Amino acid sequence: MYLVDSRSSNPAINVSVESFLLSNEVVDDTIVFFYQMEPSIGIGRFQNAYEEVNYPYVKEQGIPVIRRASGGGAMFSDPGQIAFCFITKDEGDTFGNFKEFTRPILDALHKMGATDAQLSGRNDLTIDGKKFSGNAMSVKDGRMFAHGTLMIDLDTDQLTKALNPSKEKLRSKGVKSVRSRVTNLRPYFSEQYQNATVEEIKNTILLYVFGVDSLDEIKRYELTEEDWGKINAFKAAVPDNPEWNYGKNPSFDLERQRKFDAGLVQVKFNVAHDKISAIRIFGDFFGKGSIEDVEQVLIDVPYNEEAIQNALESLDIPYYFGKIKIEELAQLIAF
Repeated sequence: MYLVDSRSSNPAINVSVESFLLSNEVVDDTIVFFYQMEPSIGIGRFQNAYEEVNYPYVKEQGIPVIRRASGGGAMFSDPGQIAFCFITKDEGDTFGNFKEFTRPILDALHKMGATDAQLSGRNDLTIDGKKFSGNAMSVKDGRMFAHGTLMIDLDTDQLTKALNPSKEKLRSKGVKSVRSRVTNLRPYFSEQYQNATVEEIKNTILLYVFGVDSLDEIKRYELTEEDWGKINAFKAAVPDNPEWNYGKNPSFDLERQRKFDAGLVQVKFNVAHDKISAIRIFGDFFGKGSIEDVEQVLIDVPYNEEAIQNALESLDIPYYFGKIKIEELAQLIAF
């Protein structure tokens, strides 16, 4: 494995570095990318930013909202949190295997005293039934990354104010609020880490992940000036683009949503002359394909379950949504 160091706590830069490493095989080995971020919100590739984020609050506070290339849900970050990313080849059966990529992180946390930390549900790391890490994945041209976060000293008050998760999602977790569902890790660490800085905790986790005694023993890949040219070009075109981060939010007459095992799916659409005339699909599911493909095949389809299911038969639905059946999606839309 090789470590890539981040030069910045700017979320747009770090998202761009991840995308660069996904698209460019700079070494023939797994890359580990750790970083911290200034206050910001990361939203999943398929989410509706206007519904996931408390927009008046984040605008007032100057908190940037950055859309990821990966699926999953919205997350608040600040310097009290550590972000980690593993970039590797896609072996064909690794996408969605959160157990494989969170194992080294959990092993490190166990050695640091947080012995009850575990992978829970689809993609969360929890301790005492509370979440301290959300994880997501993205795949492109035979390569993939798996990334996540670790709450060490995160400002949970600001997290609660900045995010606006759906009531459906909270109900599925059996909680009434974001605050009651999350926790920081520091109280669970052994005594020797109680006064460690977040940077020191990050470095300790790196030592355990790489299985070395000194940071000097870790193999590193130094991003070149040419690499940074590509990273900055991507940053200007994508995460710095408000249209990418927020997207368009047209009005729709009809809305359906359901929490599947694969994630929340929300469908907004219009029907004219008994046919679907416009449709947008949002959610925190993990899909590999562009959701616009699904939206496109549903335009002008008669608004009934059979016709919708027949239209969806032309697509590999798990490729776009994960483990959701065609008939389940058709039933949701035609409810």
